[in-house]
Amino acid sequence: MYKDDKKYHMDLKENARGRFLKVSETFTHRPHGYSRFQVFIPADGMGEFQHNLGELIDEYDNGDAEEALSAPQNKHLRIENKNFYFDIKRNQQGRYMSISEVKGNFRNSILVPESGWESFRDVLDDYVKQVKEGD
Repeated sequence: MYKDDKKYHMDLKENARGRFLKVSETFTHRPHGYSRFQVFIPADGMGEFQHNLGELIDEYDNGDAEEALSAPQNKHLRIENKNFYFDIKRNQQGRYMSISEVKGNFRNSILVPESGWESFRDVLDDYVKQVKEGD
């Protein structure tokens, strides 16, 4: 999925610990190249992740500009030994969702512009269905 100068990848992977979804965001830094941020969501937490993402989209993506300026509630989700934080933020380019993965002292985040929320959710929905069908 592409949005502005950012590229998002979602890959369903498997390792010795089980299946997981790898979500990556890459974007170009001028003049120094590009940056990549990633979060890894264990398969058994994808449904809850999907639910929280859906709640945020349903609650804050209503097209009402005045309501959009109000500060939404942040969401937290714990899956295995990782914490995920969902935050709605705004900058000069508009609203976006910050999804952070925190494990110990390690923190990684991706930023999803508001215009890409539904596409992001749709891709996640597809992966959740694939994992459920494969079980």
